[in-house]
Amino acid sequence: NDAASEAVLTIDFEVSREAVEVALNAAGERQLRVIADGSFGQEVRPEDLARIYALAPNMMEAGVIAEMEMESDADAERAARKLHEYGVDAVWVKLSDGGCLLATDQGTTQIAAPSVEVIDKTGAGDAFTAAAAIAILEGRTPKEAAIFGVAASSLAVTTKGSQEAYPDRQEFDVMVERVLKHGDNNR
Repeated sequence: NDAASEAVLTIDFEVSREAVEVALNAAGERQLRVIADGSFGQEVRPEDLARIYALAPNMMEAGVIAEMEMESDADAERAARKLHEYGVDAVWVKLSDGGCLLATDQGTTQIAAPSVEVIDKTGAGDAFTAAAAIAILEGRTPKEAAIFGVAASSLAVTTKGSQEAYPDRQEFDVMVERVLKHGDNNR
C-alpha cells in the first residue's frame, strides 16, 4: 500500500502563508491527498486549488474563493461547481442550515442536515472537515464523506463548546444513519 492511500493532510488557511506552502509542498512530495477547510478564504490562492483534493468552505468562504456573491443555496452550488472546475476533486460547501453542497465529476448533490436543537455552532465546521477526512481515510467516496461531515457538524451544534461537543463513534454512526434517512438531492 502506498502512503497516499494511508494518509491525508488536513489544512486550513488560518496559519501563515509559509506554513501553507510547506504543508502543500510536503503533501505533493508524499503524494498525499489534501483536505482543506475553507477558513480564511481570502488567503486561498487559485494555484492552491489544483493541489487540493477536497475543499470544505462555508458559503461565505466559497464566495470569497470563487469570487462570487453568495445569497442563496443556488449561489453556493455555482461556487462549488466553479471551485471543482479549478481542479478540486471534491468541493463540500457547508450550508447555513447544516447541510452541504457537493460538487464532483459526477455533478452536484445537496446533502440535507437532519433537524437538531442547535445550542452552539462553535466547532461545527471543524467537525465537518475532520469527519470528511476520516471518511476519505476509510476509503469512502466524496459523497459518503459529505454525509459524514453533515453528521458530525449536526452533532457538534447540539452541545456547548467545540471539542467537548464532538461525538464518539457510536453516536456518530447513529447520526450518519439519520442523515442518510433524511435524504439527498442529486442535481
